[in-house]
Amino acid sequence: MSINPVKGAIEVFLEIKKKLDELKRDDVESKLRARAREIPGMITDIGLIPTLSFCLAKAGVHNLALVFRWMSDDSKRSYNQNVSTIKPEELSYALFVYTTLKYLGRIKGLQFNIEDLKRLSRKDKNEEFISKLYEYLNILTQDNKAIIASKLLQQYLIQFKRLCEASFKPER
Repeated sequence: MSINPVKGAIEVFLEIKKKLDELKRDDVESKLRARAREIPGMITDIGLIPTLSFCLAKAGVHNLALVFRWMSDDSKRSYNQNVSTIKPEELSYALFVYTTLKYLGRIKGLQFNIEDLKRLSRKDKNEEFISKLYEYLNILTQDNKAIIASKLLQQYLIQFKRLCEASFKPER
């Protein structure tokens, strides 16, 4: 299924904002605003796969799995306690990777299933989550899919950036 990039950006932004409001972490909001401003340019400059790899390194794969678990949990108890221990910088990168992968999962022909990552993130061990994540990154290396995905991501990420700029205070 393909989705309108503006609508998709609004949906994921509201989803993240709701979760961040539960955490009451303004420091994460300002960091996410900074990521939303800088990372789309990195994608243009160095490419999607190197940029996602950089973001994964900054976030930590374990933190990304926690974010997927947290974002997919609708109950009041959620995973706030675990996520609240993640440093703001790392959490902002993990949220940006989540944002990006969520949209990539909606692009026809990429064979990404974001629900697989959500399901695998709920397991006690992260090995399967990590394996599936790297499998999806590998898909991007085939048949110029990263170039096509980068183009399709542009409008989505620009809209996400605008929402972050309008809603979150800048870093100090």
